[in-house]
Amino acid sequence: MREVDSSLLDVREMSRIALTLALAFLRSNDLYPELIRNWHRLPVHRLFDPIEQYFINAGRAYLLQHAGRYSASKLQTRLYVLINSTIFTMIRFLSEDNPMLKEADVIECLADNVALALAPDTPPTQPVT
Repeated sequence: MREVDSSLLDVREMSRIALTLALAFLRSNDLYPELIRNWHRLPVHRLFDPIEQYFINAGRAYLLQHAGRYSASKLQTRLYVLINSTIFTMIRFLSEDNPMLKEADVIECLADNVALALAPDTPPTQPVT
């Protein structure tokens, strides 16, 4: 992540890069896939806390650089839901022996979700009368 100039990227592309790096990290040690396959038997916070912290730090650094471009409304709640749903999806995907989905497609969908959730708030539309 240090080599990425986040000032040139939108939140979707930044999310795609962060997710790609996180999945590569989780595959970097033979212990991690085994922990992932058995995550439901473990004290989950010990496995997920470092991953959550990675996304919090990456997200915080990015959003501070681009404060005016993304919604700050309920930001802490949005980030909590985004990070934890993303972690669960990644862990679920990595725990499958023969996933039916392509990794690139999962990353793209998660990046789309991040971009949508952090998009500037739009005023509610008025019904046509």
